[in-house]
Amino acid sequence: MVAIFKRPILDPMQALTDEFVSLHKEVKAFEAKAKRYEQLKKQLAEYANDLSDDEEVKITGQFGYAVFSKPAMTRHIPDNQKALQVLGVDLFVACSSLSVMAVSKVTTLREQSDLFETSIGSRRLKDAGTMVDLLRRGLAS
Repeated sequence: MVAIFKRPILDPMQALTDEFVSLHKEVKAFEAKAKRYEQLKKQLAEYANDLSDDEEVKITGQFGYAVFSKPAMTRHIPDNQKALQVLGVDLFVACSSLSVMAVSKVTTLREQSDLFETSIGSRRLKDAGTMVDLLRRGLAS
């Protein structure tokens, strides 16, 4: 006699969770590679800066190459008073932005409640893993 085992029908959220956890593990593994990639890119960019201040630079390896563009020109306004004179009050205010964190540091809670509009943000993931991981953590503690 052959036993027939019925597979339980997964709730759609269970299937999504399982897929998410699988992808989460892949992303975590990829993050280490991405970090190393950024470190190498920074190191090569610094080397390119040593080779030339204002030209495109191509660096070759044994199996590949990397081309770095000319350095970008960055600008900032060191004198807010001068900007205010040039732009005028209305345009200066329209072009300006304030950091909520900076404003929070120099205002009282009462002033903040008058200034800030609040809304509910999105949720952040705190943890993810397989049920086996969860069991292992439970046994370890």
